[in-house]
Parts: sequence; structure tokens; C-alpha cells
Amino acid sequence: MLGYPMAVRAAASTAEVRSALVPLLAAPVNERGRIVVDALEVFVSDVRHPVDHEIYLDLLGAPATSDIEWTIDYKRGDPLYGEARARMAVTAAQLAVRLDAEVCLCHELDLAVMRRRAGVLELYSWFPEWSIPEVQAALTGPWRLTDDEGRL
Repeated sequence: MLGYPMAVRAAASTAEVRSALVPLLAAPVNERGRIVVDALEVFVSDVRHPVDHEIYLDLLGAPATSDIEWTIDYKRGDPLYGEARARMAVTAAQLAVRLDAEVCLCHELDLAVMRRRAGVLELYSWFPEWSIPEVQAALTGPWRLTDDEGRL
């Protein structure tokens, strides 16, 4: 499993963030509080741990209001693995715009995949899904692709 944590700063509550994901992913919240679509699993929670609070404060420049853990089961193989990465990228971007949130989506807290600051999505080109035309077509609001390697 590969983890993609996403710090979120929004006016929406954690429950509202979770509810906004349901139609974007076209899947319900299961009995474990997770949304599962093929190889992708999503869990939304409050930022509870002090270390997470400090890390997300650094990533966003302000306290995070919610924590989203996107997990992809790479053992499911292609095409499910690739589809899960593209679905995560599009959904995370759409959610940020829908909530008018400041966000930072990371790969294992080592590299930024995407940030949204001051209403603009910044997509890091090291993440190959951002170059897929269908992914780009699904993005809403202003965005830009950057060659920055996204090191955190």
C-alpha cells in the first residue's frame, strides 16, 4: 500500500469534507469510515496527533482542519493501480476547488504531488498522471504544471 496524505485547510468540517468526497468518488462511506473504489481507499479524519499538526502547519503555512489519507494498493496491478492514481489526482484537485481549500497532497510525506494556494492548483510534474490529457481535462479552476521536484 502506498500512502498519500493530504493536509486540508477549509471552512468545511471534517464530516463535510468526507461528505463532499462521496459524490466525487461515486462510492459510499463503508462501516470502517472509509471510501473504497477498486485499488483506492480514502479515509478522512481530524488532525489529531501533535506531530501531524506540526507537519501540516509547515506544509500549509496555517493549521490544517482535516487530514485525508489516500491509500493505493499497488499490488492490484495495472490497470487498477494506474486508474487509482489518476482517480486520486483528479478527485483531490476537484475536492480542493469545491471546498475552496488550501491543500497539500503528498507522496509518503516526501514529495508534494499537488498544492492549492490562493485559489491556484500547483501540480508537480514528477507525478506522471498530471500529463494525462483526460486528467488535465477533469481539472477545474486555475492550475499550473511545475517542474519543481516537490521535495518537502
